[in-house]
Amino acid sequence: MYIFDNPCTDPYINAATEEFLLKQRSEDFFMLWQNDNAIVVGKHQNALAEINANYARQQKLAVVRRLSGGGTVFHDLGNINYSFILNGTQGKLVDFKRYTADILAAIRALQVNALLNERNDLVIGKQKISGNAEHLYKNKVLHHGTLLFSSDLTALNRSIEAGLNHFQDKSVQSVRSTVTNIQDHLTHKLSVDDFKQHILRFMNHRYSTALSFTLSEPEKLQIATLAEEKYKTWDWNFGYSPAYTFS
Repeated sequence: MYIFDNPCTDPYINAATEEFLLKQRSEDFFMLWQNDNAIVVGKHQNALAEINANYARQQKLAVVRRLSGGGTVFHDLGNINYSFILNGTQGKLVDFKRYTADILAAIRALQVNALLNERNDLVIGKQKISGNAEHLYKNKVLHHGTLLFSSDLTALNRSIEAGLNHFQDKSVQSVRSTVTNIQDHLTHKLSVDDFKQHILRFMNHRYSTALSFTLSEPEKLQIATLAEEKYKTWDWNFGYSPAYTFS
């Protein structure tokens, strides 16, 4: 396995990086990364029905459709994202419990009692700290999730205040949840970078034979091209939405 501490915070580039590692590389990866302010919608959602479009425009929030299904999430630099990109056996690739186990163990090592609930969210009590989703490609799985550490929860809630009643469609609708930041449950305060380094140390210890990874310049160019041709386009982020009626 490669462990990739991804320094990029561009939402479009990071979405393209996941697809590139999934489809163009054959190795297993664990990637830790952050996005600057963005709203990330599930592959099968109606983007306009999920977001507060006026707020997103005013705040210059990127709106990005990801490869996986599931609901809409807000990203900022107080949120850490993790991705497992792994080879496996078809029919046995979907396993939320397996892919969240390491992350739960890392959080619990900070004396925070986090759990996986029935909706495959990570929670503290009844408050959500992480949404998770998966996408299958051939004999590989992309499992990724958020980790709300010190996010702006006001901005999070404002960004997804959408007028769902204005749309009639068959898209996947987000399940709204009460959220909390991991930082607020720590006995010893950490910065978001401290938390990120904790996760990286934990994963390097758990996977002691893992190698560190950096993208080559040609790979960065391929990813930038994919971002321009797909992830930055209206056709993907909005036009890919299922057909709908708006009133």
